[in-house]
Amino acid sequence: MDISISRWDSHEHLVEDARRVNPDGKSYDPYHDVHTVLSGKAAEALCELAYGRWENATGEALSTIEGRCYEELWPTGVSKVFQDIEIALSIIYASPTEDPSQMDQLHLDLFEAAEDFIFIENQYFSSSVLAEGLEKQLRKKNGPEVIMLLPKTTSGWLVESTVGLLRDRLLERLEEADSYDRLRILTPMTREDDGTDTSVYIHAKVLVIDDKILKIGSSNLSNRSMKVDSECDLTFEFSEMDTRVRDFRRSLLAMHQDRTISDWGDEEENSKGLVEALDGRSKEGSRWLEDYVYGCDSDIKRRLADTQLLDPDDPIDPQYWLDKSFKKEERPFVWKRIVSVSASLAVALALVFGLIWGWGELLGKEQTVAWLDQIKQYSWAPLLIFFGVAIGGSLGVPLNILLVAIVVVMGTWAALIFGVGGALVSAILGFFVGRLLGQPLMKRLKSDLVQRVSSKLGERSYKSVALIRLVPVAPFFLINLLAGASKLKFKDYLAGSALGMIPGMVVVIFLVDRAGAVVRRPDWDTVILFAVALSILVGGLFYIKKGLKPENSG
Repeated sequence: MDISISRWDSHEHLVEDARRVNPDGKSYDPYHDVHTVLSGKAAEALCELAYGRWENATGEALSTIEGRCYEELWPTGVSKVFQDIEIALSIIYASPTEDPSQMDQLHLDLFEAAEDFIFIENQYFSSSVLAEGLEKQLRKKNGPEVIMLLPKTTSGWLVESTVGLLRDRLLERLEEADSYDRLRILTPMTREDDGTDTSVYIHAKVLVIDDKILKIGSSNLSNRSMKVDSECDLTFEFSEMDTRVRDFRRSLLAMHQDRTISDWGDEEENSKGLVEALDGRSKEGSRWLEDYVYGCDSDIKRRLADTQLLDPDDPIDPQYWLDKSFKKEERPFVWKRIVSVSASLAVALALVFGLIWGWGELLGKEQTVAWLDQIKQYSWAPLLIFFGVAIGGSLGVPLNILLVAIVVVMGTWAALIFGVGGALVSAILGFFVGRLLGQPLMKRLKSDLVQRVSSKLGERSYKSVALIRLVPVAPFFLINLLAGASKLKFKDYLAGSALGMIPGMVVVIFLVDRAGAVVRRPDWDTVILFAVALSILVGGLFYIKKGLKPENSG
């Protein structure tokens, strides 16, 4: 049961219900969920799970209930539907030491087991992996029907514009795969006596397969639930159609349509399948199921959704990535690389102070500013910067030094536009040089460093490229060559390079810009801003150092 505000509702899902209010007295829209009550070993297992996660999050150990059995705690008015049966608990807790594939694999196995129908109630649908599993079933000539109930909109404009976009794209894919007209996407609606229509928000996570398998839990059909969030699902499985599972599923469809369970059961019995029964549904009454309206209105949105960047399948947590990406024996080497790169950046910042101060002392501040402004006036200067960075980076000149020079001479915007652009071109040039030289290059470069970088690039994803760009495990030009020599796709290399390079380059440019501002105009505002930026950078380095300690390797 999800214990939170904005969760309670009755089966009637009234448009207006005086009881449906939060502690502050504000009402909220109709809300649909499914709760589970358990006893026996299943309850004990859930208690152990809850206690463990509570202690992990708070450091506080909870005491168990002593001297009372779970039967004594069973709530009055709640019937026991299943008794003396086995229940499978499927859990996921975001950790680099835990296989995150078990939750999505559970769903894929259940989809694959379906023969007659797959019935789904879920808050989200944004997992490309699960969409592929459903597509596979829809393409089968004699595959199962797929009935999915989703909320009309997600919670909030931000979620709707991200996860909602993924949902619409994946539903488009399911529709394209539905060659035999076995797919129905529906959303529950409710109507007030005055004719006001309101959607019922679905928060339930229910999956029923052929009335043989029932899964109720906390996992959404999203990447986050499959691999990032902490989830727990309960699965009831029977060898043949179970009337209790069937009646439970029918109770949901009857409730959404303002019908009795027996009435809806008769409707199903007189139909060839769930799709035919639902196609004959009526919109009369206070509740009904409406056809879901979905679709991406542009190719740009489709391409963005296809990247899955809006619903990442790993935690956005540096500690998680450090633990997952670097083995125990690799961590000292990675930290040494970070220290050396940080030292070069510190030297570069010192040069900024020295050069600007030195020019000001030798030539005079006004003459120095005039000289720098004169360079900025040359029309060929931006082009020179662009090609200078592209060629210099390809030849192994440290990008930090190049960026420092650009900021000092041309300014921040020139460094952001032409410096970053030149660095990306340099990465592209190095990639194709590596692709041209191919495996002979790999055989000649047999150092431990090359092997480390090659193993990371061997994952062949934009995320692996972004990681080794973001955490400086090897010189820039070496990464370019090894990526080209590997079997990495160019589009993954380019996307990963941009994601991994740009944040660090922007930080360097900003620091150099603030350092120059401190020298030119050492007032409190500029000094404090520079100190804050430097503190954030140093704090980040200490965080990484802590994460790279061998004892954190899991």
